[in-house]
Amino acid sequence: MGCTFSYTELLHEFKSHPTPENSLQPNPVGNSDAVAGKEVNSINPKDWATIIFTSGSTGSPKAVVHSLANHFYNALGANERMPLNPGDRWLLSLPMYHVSGLAILFRTLLSGAAMVIPAKNVSLSKTLLSRSVTHLSLVPTQLHRLLQTTKGKDALCQLKLILLGGASIPETLIEQSAQLGLNVQTTYGSTEMASQVATGKSGFYQVLPFREVRIAADNEVEVRGKIGFLGYLDGTGLHQPFDENGWFKTGDIGLWCSKDTKNQGDVDSLKITGRKDSMFISGGENIHPEEIERILLQFGKTEQVIVVAVQDAEFGARPVAFLKTGEDFSESKLQKFLEKRLAKFKVPDLFLALPELVESEIKHNRVELSKFAQTQFDLWRKGNTKNNGKTAIFNQWLNQFQLGWMRVALSEERQIFSLLDLRDKGNMRCLHLRANSRKEVMEWLLAAENRKLLEVLQNGNQMTKTGLKWIPVHATKRGAVKESFEIVRLLADELPENKTPLYDAQ
Repeated sequence: MGCTFSYTELLHEFKSHPTPENSLQPNPVGNSDAVAGKEVNSINPKDWATIIFTSGSTGSPKAVVHSLANHFYNALGANERMPLNPGDRWLLSLPMYHVSGLAILFRTLLSGAAMVIPAKNVSLSKTLLSRSVTHLSLVPTQLHRLLQTTKGKDALCQLKLILLGGASIPETLIEQSAQLGLNVQTTYGSTEMASQVATGKSGFYQVLPFREVRIAADNEVEVRGKIGFLGYLDGTGLHQPFDENGWFKTGDIGLWCSKDTKNQGDVDSLKITGRKDSMFISGGENIHPEEIERILLQFGKTEQVIVVAVQDAEFGARPVAFLKTGEDFSESKLQKFLEKRLAKFKVPDLFLALPELVESEIKHNRVELSKFAQTQFDLWRKGNTKNNGKTAIFNQWLNQFQLGWMRVALSEERQIFSLLDLRDKGNMRCLHLRANSRKEVMEWLLAAENRKLLEVLQNGNQMTKTGLKWIPVHATKRGAVKESFEIVRLLADELPENKTPLYDAQ
C-alpha cells in the first residue's frame, strides 16, 4: 500500500486510536489514496490487517482476521515478559504465513531488534552460530535434534531465550535444557489470539499483559483482550464466535494451579491438560489423548508422541499412538512402563511410526493421522479376531525353528517385518518382509514351499535362485538391508534411515 511510518509514529497512532478491550467490529482496509499510489499519513489500528489460516491440525483450516492492534499488543505484552532489545537478533525459524512466524516480525519491529532470515540449505545450528542469533522459536523436535550434537549444543548455549511450543513437550527435553543452563520458555497460544496467550516454565503458564483468561464451569479455557481476533472469514462474511462479554472459547481444557509446586512464586499458573474435542469414550470410560501423550513422553526413548482415537466395533473407540523414538526403543519395556502408570483401558492398542513433517509444516495433521491409524487398526484387529487358530500354528512353527519376528517400520502404507534367527543370540540373523498386515506375513511364511525354503536357510545354505538369504541383525544400513528379500521387494530408497521396533507380534 506504500505505507511508511517510524516506530515513534506507530506509537503515536496507537495513542491516537485507543483500542477498546472488547472491540469486535471490523473496519476493512480500503483507502483510495493508497490505491492511487499516494502516501498514507495515518493508519487505523482497528482496520483489518492480516488474514491467517489456522493449521487445520484438528479440522479444516479457518481464515482468522486480525487488526494491526491485535499484533501490536501481542508483541508488546510478549516483550514485557521476555525482554527483547536493540542489538538482539531473533531468527525467523517459522514460516511467515503462520501466526508464530508473523509474531517474530512484530516483536522485533517494536523492540528495535533484528529479525534474521535464514538462508536455504544451511543447517539450523550453523545459522545460529554464524548469524549470532540471540532469540529463537522452536518446536520440541527441533530442540531435541539440536541437543544431540556438540555443534547444536554450542549454538543453543549462545542464546538468551528459546521460545518452545507447538506440540507436547517431553519432560526429558526440559531437563536436558536445564542441565545446559538454557533459558527455555514454553508458550501457550493460538492463531485466534495472534500467537501467544501465556508463557512459563515446564508448562506452567503465566498470562501475558493485554490478555485475560478464565476457566469456565466445564474447565474450558476462555480468552479475551486486546490480542483477540476480529472473527472467522468465509464466503458469507465475518463470523464472530464470542459471547456478549467478548470471551472466546478456545476448545482447550485447563486449570489454575499454584506455582509453589514448581518453586515459581505465589501467583497462580495456567495448566493446559487437553482438548475438549479430542476426548473420546472407550467401553464407557472417558479417555483424554493428552493424558496418554504426557505419560508416553516420560518414557526415556520417546521423542515425540501423538495419540488419536480410532473406531472399534467392540469398545466404540480405542487409542492408537504414533511415536518418534530413539534407536534403543523397546516396545516390551514401554508396555511394562505404561501398565504401571495408566489404567489398562488407556494403554494404546497399537503403536505406529510417526511420519516426518514436510518442510512447509510445523504441526502434524491429526485428521490425516487418524485416517491412517484407522486403516492400520482395522488390519490389526482383523488379524487378531479372525486368525487366532493360525496364530497358534504360526507361534508353534516359530518355536520349532527357534525363530522370532517383529514389526520394525512403516514404508508408505505397508509394514516392514523382520524374521529373526534366534539360535545364536550373539550373532543373530534376520530376514526383512514387507506386507499389508501381520496376517499376510503369517500366511506367506506358513506356505509349504516357504517353510521348506526357510528350513534350508536355517542350515546356513543360500538360495541363489531366489536371492533369499539371511543378513546380520546389526547390519542396519540400507546397503545391507536392500539385499534381503521380501514378499514385495524393498528398494533401498524406500526404507527409513533407522530400524525402529514398534510392534512385537508375539
